[in-house]
Amino acid sequence: MGSVGRSFAGCMIVAVDMSPTFAGTIMGVSSIVSSMSGFVMPILVGFLTNDEQTLEQWNKVFFVSIGVVMTSGIIFSIFGSAEVQEWNFPKVKDSGSYDGKSKDKLNYENSIDFNDAITHL
Repeated sequence: MGSVGRSFAGCMIVAVDMSPTFAGTIMGVSSIVSSMSGFVMPILVGFLTNDEQTLEQWNKVFFVSIGVVMTSGIIFSIFGSAEVQEWNFPKVKDSGSYDGKSKDKLNYENSIDFNDAITHL
């Protein structure tokens, strides 16, 4: 369970890394998904330790928790990315949308309607 503490700082910042504009929305959705363990785990613990309150049964509970933490970490390590996503950038007045390839050529002061960007926040 000590590895959960080490990974917590990474999972809290990845939403800001992926999309600074929509970081609040991403964190809200991920909090909803992660809070499901708050009502699934007590059901699982009750199922595993219903008739037997032995050390062996509680070891199964902890192994399930370790498996969930390790599986999610492995999945993110293989498929995840903390790079800024192309859907993060608001639409541009001149070309209609951001293509994700010409970041350095984009003139932010003249092309982005900051009133629209602020309403997303």
